[in-house]
Amino acid sequence: MFGISIKDVATIALIVQVVIMLGFGVGVYLARTKNLQRHCKVMSVLVPILIVVTALAMVGPLVTFIQSPPESGILLEALVHHTLGTLVILIWIYVSLAFRGMIPVLGGRLLWPMRAAATFWAASFVLGVHMYFLQYV
Repeated sequence: MFGISIKDVATIALIVQVVIMLGFGVGVYLARTKNLQRHCKVMSVLVPILIVVTALAMVGPLVTFIQSPPESGILLEALVHHTLGTLVILIWIYVSLAFRGMIPVLGGRLLWPMRAAATFWAASFVLGVHMYFLQYV
């Protein structure tokens, strides 16, 4: 990708992901202290950055992955990682639209979808770090 190795792209993406996870911690703190407006602002910045970084960083590995599929163990891990990440994006879209009043809030509260997204995001992050270490370290 632009003369940069896939490992370098993955390393840069991992560093950005760690920074985003620190921001995620700030978002959790704001939510727990009932500062929901600031929480929403922080998360509405972090998630799109996460989506863009992930999309850019995963193009090279995805092409390699398709051209020469890995062993079944890491394949399953990658599929779970991908599924969790996709769920985070879908939940984020729902929560963002519901918070802005553009769609109804199912069940009356956004707490459980936000907790699910946080859990899925953390699990996807851990799996991604694990796959990084399997591939590049």
